[in-house]
Amino acid sequence: AGLRPICEFMTFNFSMQAIDQVINSAAKTHYMSAGRVPVPIVFRGPNGASAGVAAQHSQCFAAWYGHCAGLKVVSPWNAVDAKGLLKASIRDDNPVVFLENELMYGVPFELSEEAQSKDFVVPIGKAKIERPGPAFNYLDSPVFRVTGADLPMPYAKTLEENCTPQVKDIIFAVKNTLNLI
Repeated sequence: AGLRPICEFMTFNFSMQAIDQVINSAAKTHYMSAGRVPVPIVFRGPNGASAGVAAQHSQCFAAWYGHCAGLKVVSPWNAVDAKGLLKASIRDDNPVVFLENELMYGVPFELSEEAQSKDFVVPIGKAKIERPGPAFNYLDSPVFRVTGADLPMPYAKTLEENCTPQVKDIIFAVKNTLNLI
């Protein structure tokens, strides 16, 4: 009908109520119509761990949706990416899952003049180099990931803090990698 709807989930955990429509209808219609019926819809909302929302609202759906043919999945980390990727998502003729980190909602970011222009867009599917100089060939040991605990997020604040990566966990990983422990 010429519209470009944006379906906002209060949390992406609620997208499970619409999983058939997202995966089997939106994601497949453009392909199954041989490109005649575009599906320019954006599914957006908070995704992943957050504060005080327990196990039912702290799951990350990036990998799950990322493995569904017909969907494009983006996840901005700062205000520039959020603005530019949301504009690109709305303009795309395919369904886009726009995953936002709820913990980042209150974090202030600088916006360049370029990012503030009405024509600013961050293209989907093109890598963004945040800082040049990936020294992958110079690694002397395997990459070690510091991640959250592999269990449902608890509700109690002290348990929640112990399930998400903290500064002490990063320091431990660095010292362990350098054989300083």
